[in-house]
Amino acid sequence: MTNKIEAPRPSPVKYTPLYILTEETIEQDQNIQFIKDYSTYKLGDQMMSRVFANELVTIINKNHGQDIVQNPTEWAVITPQYSSIPPSILTVSGNVAQSLKTPLIHGRTTVKGSRVVIYAQLHEAELRMANKLKSPIIIDPDSVYRKNILFIDDLSVTKTTISYITERLLQQYSAREVFNYLIVDLKTPNPEREEWINTFLLRTDPPNVTAILNAPYTVINRKTITSIMAAENSIFTSIINSLDQLALQKYYDAVLTYYENDVPFKENFQFLQSKFNNNHQ
Repeated sequence: MTNKIEAPRPSPVKYTPLYILTEETIEQDQNIQFIKDYSTYKLGDQMMSRVFANELVTIINKNHGQDIVQNPTEWAVITPQYSSIPPSILTVSGNVAQSLKTPLIHGRTTVKGSRVVIYAQLHEAELRMANKLKSPIIIDPDSVYRKNILFIDDLSVTKTTISYITERLLQQYSAREVFNYLIVDLKTPNPEREEWINTFLLRTDPPNVTAILNAPYTVINRKTITSIMAAENSIFTSIINSLDQLALQKYYDAVLTYYENDVPFKENFQFLQSKFNNNHQ
């Protein structure tokens, strides 16, 4: 009989959020437009990515701007780990790094594609941390050694990601200090709210999702793939039927890259595959 190895609980870390939502405020009228904007960003809209990046740059400059200007080589922005398909936050992090004139370091992992779990689908901090340990972040040690790191994530409920990244950067990669920034600090006992926010636009305004996908500058990210593939079949077919040929090609290719040979949501995927094949006859 083997002993069960328990994943450590996330350690308390410091972080700075742009916005705070609680269970009591999340559905208030004044927050619905923000949630719609956030969901628009999660599904790949580049304009909203730039909006959130600009807001983050403002608060980062307020806290560290003078030191970044004086010592730019001692600072870097880092992304959460990813494999073949990037997370939504990558475009925000890239815009922040460009504005601050600091390097953007890509956190990578050897775990392929869909094996990197979407943490909004895990409802306990221990499960999220256990999965983090299964897909460790890999970066060039020299790129962060003795540097001040700006780690940017979009939404956090359990603080698992920022706890994990902070610990790895300080202990394994010898960063000088890690400053964590969030777009949304979601304070709720119900982690399912994270996915409720992420997919808000998909549930309430599918034509807008189609418009995002049809925009030539849209980046297909993990959330674009997983949220749309998991949508109700009627919503899914209405979106896919409204895609232009380029958008359909981009989405279909991204789905195959992400899921490799094991695409779930069989009914939706069969419709996507049929639509793609018909467009290429």
